[in-house]
Amino acid sequence: MTYHSAPLTIAFVDSGIGGIPYMTHALRHIPDIRGVYLADNGFFPYGIREPEELSERLVSIVRKLREQSDPAMVVLACNTASVVALSELRSRFPIPFVGTVPAIKPAALHSRRRRIGVMATEQTLKDPYLDSLIADYAADAEITRVPATGLIEGIEHRFFDDMDGDLLESIGAQFDRADSDTVVLGCTHFIHLEHAMRAKWGSRFRVIDSREGITRQIFRLMNNLPADSYPRLPELPEHEAPVAGRAMMLISSAEGLDYYRRIADHFSFSFGGILDV
Repeated sequence: MTYHSAPLTIAFVDSGIGGIPYMTHALRHIPDIRGVYLADNGFFPYGIREPEELSERLVSIVRKLREQSDPAMVVLACNTASVVALSELRSRFPIPFVGTVPAIKPAALHSRRRRIGVMATEQTLKDPYLDSLIADYAADAEITRVPATGLIEGIEHRFFDDMDGDLLESIGAQFDRADSDTVVLGCTHFIHLEHAMRAKWGSRFRVIDSREGITRQIFRLMNNLPADSYPRLPELPEHEAPVAGRAMMLISSAEGLDYYRRIADHFSFSFGGILDV
């Protein structure tokens, strides 16, 4: 492993709090980085935006983040943002970008019955990029696509409230009927429901997300490793407080300021206020 003389700053961007688990995962496994997280609450949710509008927004965000934090790398911790804007951002800025896509490849490796469920927004489920991932990595599997956009609003704006499990129960029933053994979380927000999913679904499905893949890609880019390498990711001991002191959260709108400040505190992030985009 290569350790850098000073921590590298990695920026994580999503329309809200969905990408937070991606930043905390990276911080827990890569000791020589610090994270800056932008919850673009002023533009939430990304899934309803026109592609050109969203791409322009993300270009403006990256420009502002470079002025404010000078990140060495930017992670688009959002499936929609990655599909829409990744190519444009790479053409505009001389830094690496990491995109987030549904974890079809690892799901295909783990599915014993070749029956895979994907829960995501309607836009992600109908995007040709998902079809391409399935064709490349799970062409022999039966894929059940379940729209779960209704979960996102509650996760974003009622994070501290008890989850109404009826929708999760309904989603699980659809995967049961399809005899799915593996479920892909196709939206970063859904990771916040890990415990609720475990309570509702038990061990009926293996739930897969892309956090490990994103952390591994950050590590590869930091250390100039080949794209096909599979570096071991260490996990920092809990007593080293791997997140506190190494993470800051920004928002793009004053709406819900105290709420997002509370979320930052919940994850042991410092709160940097509003990024004027």
